[in-house]
Amino acid sequence: MDFSPDFDSLPPPDPLQFRDGVGVRGFPAVWSTNLDDEDLKVALEVVERKGVFNRPCGIGMALVIEEFDFADGAILLTLIGNTHGVLVYRSWEQWARYEAHLERVAQAERRQQRKRQVIKDNYERLFTEAGELWHAAEFDAAVRRLHLAEALRVENPDFQQQRDPRPVLLRLYTCLPTPQAGLDYLGTREAPWDDYAAFAHEYGWKRGDDAIQVLWTAIDRFPSEPQLYKTLALLASGGMKRFDVAIAACQRAIAMGLTDDTRSGFEGRLRRLLNKAAREGLSMLKSHKSSG
Repeated sequence: MDFSPDFDSLPPPDPLQFRDGVGVRGFPAVWSTNLDDEDLKVALEVVERKGVFNRPCGIGMALVIEEFDFADGAILLTLIGNTHGVLVYRSWEQWARYEAHLERVAQAERRQQRKRQVIKDNYERLFTEAGELWHAAEFDAAVRRLHLAEALRVENPDFQQQRDPRPVLLRLYTCLPTPQAGLDYLGTREAPWDDYAAFAHEYGWKRGDDAIQVLWTAIDRFPSEPQLYKTLALLASGGMKRFDVAIAACQRAIAMGLTDDTRSGFEGRLRRLLNKAAREGLSMLKSHKSSG
């Protein structure tokens, strides 16, 4: 959804033919103007009589903007440090049309700002309703509200500074009986690997089997991302004591030729896991069923 004013639909003011890099003997600056040489010289003589060229041009005084009225129209002058200037002449009728055009542009901008504010208000309302539904344990309805918020955010590039519904959505999905709905959500949106890791983190080891399912799904989707294998190994070997899963993750990473950010890599991690499992007196599976 584009909230930019449709300037093309607004009648433009009278087009002006500008010349750039115009110099006039006896006067400072190089000019951009829509006047011919003779009229430009007459205009600059008026400007000189007003003392514009004699003003100090130190810091804070380098920019001069003046308007000069004539019987049939007016000149708008912009002068930068007596070196570069823009001199625009329009008849009174042309100035009136130009000012009317500026007012139409301003009105279009105000209309778009009002539309944008309405959409932002609706965006925040969806978050509020999702929170209320969440507290009422109406998780499916809360998810639908946040999906609508996400759609608004995608359609409006200037909403990127608004709060992102995705982390809240992932948290909400952990309230459902299985992680499948969250995995479907991530898959249809072609989410990056770290969104899967964040989803698994929301489950943690207290719902470790669901977290393991999420991470194996992520590994199948992103088989060359070493951080997923490391995350799975750490999660499974922690409070869950699922050394079979942790070892399987390391073995697959090694088979893929991956390395983590430690000195000994996955090989060293695998040795430590095997030793820890032996100390715990646990028998290790040659293959794991969790990876499917």
